[in-house]
Amino acid sequence: MIELVNLCKTYKAKNRKKTKAVKNISLILPDNGMIFITGKSGSGKSTLLNLIGGLDDITSGDIVINGNNMSKFKVDDFASYRSTYVGFIFQDYHILDEFTVKENVELSADISNIDCNLEECLKAVDLEGYDKRYPTELSGGQQQRVAIARALAKDSKIILADEPTGNLDNKTTKQILDILQEISKTRLVLIVSHNLDDAAKYADRIISLDHGNVVSDVSRVDGYINEFRIENNTLYLPHNTDLNEDNLKDIINKKEDYNNIIQLDNGMSETGLIINNKEKEKIHKSKLSKEKFNKLFNLIFKRSILTKLATILIVSVLISLFYVFQAFNAFDENVKLMDNLIENNETMVIRKNEYNGTVHNSYIFGIEDGDYEAFSNSNYEGNMYKLYNHSLGANSKIMQLSYQAVATNVQNFYIAETYGTLNCSEEYLTKIYGIDGKIDVILGDMYANDYGIIITDYVADSIMYFDNLSPNRQNVNSYEELLGEYPKNKYNNSTKYIHINAIINTNYKERYKDLISIYSNLWDNDPTNDNISKDILNHKDYEKFMMEANKHLGVSYNFSPNYESYLHSTTNLNSASLGQFKLSYKDKTEEFSSFTYNQAHLIKRELTGKDIILTTGAYNKMFGTEYTKANLDEFVPHEIKVEKTLMYEDYYVETLNIVGLVQSSAYALYCSDEVFSNFLRYKYVPFAIYFDSINHTEELSDIIDEQGFMVLINDTNGISMVNRAIEIFGTFLDVISLGFLLICVIYLMHFGYKSIKSNMYEIGIITALGCNNNKMGKLFVYEILSVGIGIIIISFIGMYVGAVSSNYVLIKSFEFAFGYSLSNVDIVTFEMSYVITDLIIALVIILLSALFPLLMIRKIKPVNILKAKE
Repeated sequence: MIELVNLCKTYKAKNRKKTKAVKNISLILPDNGMIFITGKSGSGKSTLLNLIGGLDDITSGDIVINGNNMSKFKVDDFASYRSTYVGFIFQDYHILDEFTVKENVELSADISNIDCNLEECLKAVDLEGYDKRYPTELSGGQQQRVAIARALAKDSKIILADEPTGNLDNKTTKQILDILQEISKTRLVLIVSHNLDDAAKYADRIISLDHGNVVSDVSRVDGYINEFRIENNTLYLPHNTDLNEDNLKDIINKKEDYNNIIQLDNGMSETGLIINNKEKEKIHKSKLSKEKFNKLFNLIFKRSILTKLATILIVSVLISLFYVFQAFNAFDENVKLMDNLIENNETMVIRKNEYNGTVHNSYIFGIEDGDYEAFSNSNYEGNMYKLYNHSLGANSKIMQLSYQAVATNVQNFYIAETYGTLNCSEEYLTKIYGIDGKIDVILGDMYANDYGIIITDYVADSIMYFDNLSPNRQNVNSYEELLGEYPKNKYNNSTKYIHINAIINTNYKERYKDLISIYSNLWDNDPTNDNISKDILNHKDYEKFMMEANKHLGVSYNFSPNYESYLHSTTNLNSASLGQFKLSYKDKTEEFSSFTYNQAHLIKRELTGKDIILTTGAYNKMFGTEYTKANLDEFVPHEIKVEKTLMYEDYYVETLNIVGLVQSSAYALYCSDEVFSNFLRYKYVPFAIYFDSINHTEELSDIIDEQGFMVLINDTNGISMVNRAIEIFGTFLDVISLGFLLICVIYLMHFGYKSIKSNMYEIGIITALGCNNNKMGKLFVYEILSVGIGIIIISFIGMYVGAVSSNYVLIKSFEFAFGYSLSNVDIVTFEMSYVITDLIIALVIILLSALFPLLMIRKIKPVNILKAKE
């Protein structure tokens, strides 16, 4: 029994104007009978039917079905209600074209979890033998009878028919109505119709609506028979019924049998009070068997195969590009360099190339105590050695004056200045250049002087080569002349005293004979030629030679444990210069391209602490004064800040007291041993660390990165260039990568949306039959997941192809653009851990996208789907 209590339904148009389709209707409908709901178009009759069927939402009021208040239903409750109570018969039939008659009927019973007797259902609608036919093989009347059989199959307590005969001829209409009338004997049949004749002929009750209001509610009088008959001397003419030929004959031939003629009316009277005494019945949840679920899934999945393939391809390409971009951004300079060392069984050399966050590969930055301690406290098990910028050469002070190691240091194969002095052990030098486990000393004694250095044959040849080119010729023509104090003529008293102990054999001439031959051709033509030909740059040994010269071949060595203390002492050093020097006092600042520190004993006045004497040349330039020897006694002492700026950062800063001036045009200051020694700590600094073991761990790589070091190998320059490109474009690439993921999400959600839209008709039919929205959603979830499997597979292949191809393109591009070889380095690798991570990300995107159909379908009203189709 159905009870409607003040039922209202209001629609809001796009212009926000509200329309009341149903207005405060209160009715009680019995358990059985054939009830017609009539009225003009727009009177609200179809809306009322949809509300009773649970296809549309109630605005206000209540619908109580056997004690269950529909206004309190949740989404799943409506599905269960339609599954348990309601069978729909629509004007446009709404049966699935891809299903046979049998499958259409069984689907309804399957959702309602009913074991139907298919033969009886088809027999009841006169469709015996039609079970294997498809709807397209049936007439309109036959399709409508399939819809009726479908309603019977689920044993519906309520049959709701919306204009069920609107598209049928008169004969078929009679057949359908006769079937429904027979059905109404055991269940309630509600028919929406504008045909008053059909209502008058078949209805047990007629409810008329106008503008959403009930204007009439009449029921068939008990015992009323609307048929032609002659009885009790009375001729009864049926209401609204054409007389047939037999009727006319009876009127003529049996006129003596009646003396009274009565025209029957419609047999209707005002519907009386109906009492609802039904107790609450349990509504069973709808179900869908695995067989029918698979059938529906196949139905949905087979549609738009090309769209699915395109989706798999496009999303896979985006995910593959995401992997390539992330793999490129994951390029770790130090890890690559260390991997290269391990692969070639080489010891590691790292150089400080970052200061206060500023990175510059051509500058030397001093290693601070915290840097070295970070490595000392790590899990590295070998020894570590420091390389100091204490260099020697015939005519250059690159390392000493500018803290910059420029490429022009290597000229005509030889170096103008060594790349510093490595304070190491004999064991380490043996490991690098030992022959049969022993250092081959060409000349000298490696331990002749505690602070003396050991040079390679390559360094010795470089000194002699440049000495012959130097205007300040030192007359060094043999290895013997090199040993001992250097430089021989003491032409530069600002260079820390150097004593050459020995010269060792590295066999470099044999190893690089082809390269030397190419250089020799240049020397023969022009000994002063500083240009390196393309033949040299393209030679297979060029980068190897350049790196060896930088790391070992062009370095001098010392074994003393007190070497650093020696460098920072004032022993054997009268003065030291520092380039790009700056003096500041209040609002006055002056920069000097070169400035010289001098020890106090060079003048007669003794200096202590932070006291200094400045030359008149430097002071006058800074302050615009005109101090001369004649007025020096007029000078007033004051503080002054001295600083050395390196890469726009204050590298060395000290505040000193100017206690006097000395007449000199030079830019210099005179100071105590204390100030001078402090200055030397910034002039002679360790700038690289050498490791004697190949025990290179991940922790070591992290420290290298954190402390601002770079690893030196043959591909260092190329790798650094790649790293620099990542630093510049990394954030941009990350944004693009996230954009790829966002596009994937949007694309997959759009795919799900389009799939739902293209299958909306089937969704409407199946949900109207009572299928749970979650079950319907799962169909599309599985569809996306099936597409997702294809995406995962193709993405895996795409990642590999993308990694290989992009790696090749990037290597060639960097080599072409910058001239650095990257033959031994993979910029983008097919790293399984990254692949799995990105595939998991792809899977998450697919799963999130798969949730969209569930949310979307739960918000879809079946009535809107069916109305759209109609």
